[in-house]
Amino acid sequence: MGNVFEGERKRVLDYEPPEKDGVVKLTTVVRHDLPQGPDGHPLKPCCVCLDEKRERDECIILNGEEECQHLIEAHKRCMRQLGFKV
Repeated sequence: MGNVFEGERKRVLDYEPPEKDGVVKLTTVVRHDLPQGPDGHPLKPCCVCLDEKRERDECIILNGEEECQHLIEAHKRCMRQLGFKV
């Protein structure tokens, strides 16, 4: 199964094995389970909690993941508060 991003909507392509004629069929499912922003558009995980993400990443690069658990949890907490399932 592969993921394709089209505009603001996430589409998931489900693979079905070829029939006898060798034709591959793809089923498209539009996912609406992403959290919505104040403008009504889905939020993108890459574009939210930027301060927490920056601090987390900087800490991990300089100190290693084990020393940065508090920042990792702060980033997860921020994502959850926005409605992401982390």
